[in-house]
Amino acid sequence: MHLWVIKTLEPLGGGNRLLRAGLIARMASAKGMRVTWWNSRIDRVSGRARRSEDIVATRELGIDLELLRGPRYHRAISMRRFLHDLSTAADFVRRTIGRSPPDIIYCSMPPIELTVAAVAYARRHEIPVVVDVRDIWPDLWGELAPRALRPIARLTAIPYRRLLTFALTRADALFACGEGALAWALARAGRERRGVDGVFPHAVAAEPLPPHVRREAEAFWEGIGLGWGRREEERLRLVFAGALTERAGCLEFLRTFLTLPADLRKRVRIVVAGSGAQAPAIRELAVRDSSVIWTDWLDRARLWTLYERCDVGVAPYRRTLDAGWILVNKFCEYIFHGLPVLTTLTGEVERFVREHGCGMIWSGDAADLSAKIARFMDRDALKELRRNARTAGKLFDADRVYGEMIERLELLARYARLRKIAAPTGGTTH
Repeated sequence: MHLWVIKTLEPLGGGNRLLRAGLIARMASAKGMRVTWWNSRIDRVSGRARRSEDIVATRELGIDLELLRGPRYHRAISMRRFLHDLSTAADFVRRTIGRSPPDIIYCSMPPIELTVAAVAYARRHEIPVVVDVRDIWPDLWGELAPRALRPIARLTAIPYRRLLTFALTRADALFACGEGALAWALARAGRERRGVDGVFPHAVAAEPLPPHVRREAEAFWEGIGLGWGRREEERLRLVFAGALTERAGCLEFLRTFLTLPADLRKRVRIVVAGSGAQAPAIRELAVRDSSVIWTDWLDRARLWTLYERCDVGVAPYRRTLDAGWILVNKFCEYIFHGLPVLTTLTGEVERFVREHGCGMIWSGDAADLSAKIARFMDRDALKELRRNARTAGKLFDADRVYGEMIERLELLARYARLRKIAAPTGGTTH
């Protein structure tokens, strides 16, 4: 079976963390499938061309790699981003002309342009295609664009909704990261849920670190004062790791934290790891207040060992239109690593937190933040929250979640082959 995985801007192999599409590609390859991963030439984190060693490491996993051309960009909603997405879709169209089709296509959305190109290719070649809805584009554009550009973003979204409807109505199955997101996609497709559709949260691969890699990562944290010692007079350690964008809410969280009484702040250490538009402002806060540590984007080993040294994961995301519809990637990652979560998110995240007793919901104001931190400082309460998080984290194991996704893809591909075989004797064509 030949599977095409279409997802741009995700990290490749090597020292990086493989995310959703990369893990699906690797796991499918390990099952004996032939896998082609269509990704982008640009690394989203660094903004530079892919490193040759990462390309080699990905191919050594048994994955055929196709890197699509597109210009760099810095903001998720910007003219440069539109140009990037149009360029990669056009490159995909050019490079698939006359190419032998796979047995099935798994395509992540966004971007809309590449999703439309992938679905159109699948329909021409009468092969099944699955669209995995990761964000509710273009409905979010009016919220995420810079304030001055929001009217333009809302107008631009109108034709993109038609393109999205084209893709979703012609997909053989729809996947999503949450029940709300799947319901949104089905409404766009104008149909009821079918057995092949599914909700699959983000998941994490449970991979032990090689001893020498672990030693290097631990030495890094020891060097900046985050060792395993007496824990800095029992300071509570909070961590935010991810893109430092307005949507992520980390800067606003830190500004609120810095308004709390000094005696409380002295008992807390917040580690922020990431890059993005708000990184300079966060770095400046870290210089001014010793309660905050900022470090740039981390590789897998440093990130995993950071989580081991922290008590609570912070997910202070803005409450955008889709905020309650999905279990966001960072939330799943924290829980998988046994970190209870302090979050502003409602909907599916809040339901999960309350059902599993693995975190607290922050209202967004200083008084509530002070109360939540005080609760986390209760070591007995924290121990119970961490125990609950470790138990709930099993639900986000990649072998379990993505293994089921791959089985669903195999089922669709087998069914399509049987239907083609049956067509000449009275069956129907795709």
